[in-house]
Amino acid sequence: MEKEDETLSLLIENSVNLQKVLADVSVNLARMTKELSELLVLFKEAAKTVQETKEPEIVAKIDSLQEQNRTMAKSLSMLLSEKEKPKPLPEFKF
Repeated sequence: MEKEDETLSLLIENSVNLQKVLADVSVNLARMTKELSELLVLFKEAAKTVQETKEPEIVAKIDSLQEQNRTMAKSLSMLLSEKEKPKPLPEFKF
């Protein structure tokens, strides 16, 4: 009987601790969502400002960054596709 009480007490304690962790995760997730929303607003405002200014130097730099991103994305895609290909099994000669 004493062992059952101890087990029950431990289960309750673990459940309470788990609820605390889940509450912390929920709060942090809400904070992160808010911060990401603010960041998205900032990016939208920056994009709007760049479109309005139409300064050739800024547009050229953005175009260069876009091309670099495309190149990196293609390279990563190629690396991943190579990694996913199954390697042939070695031949055994008996």
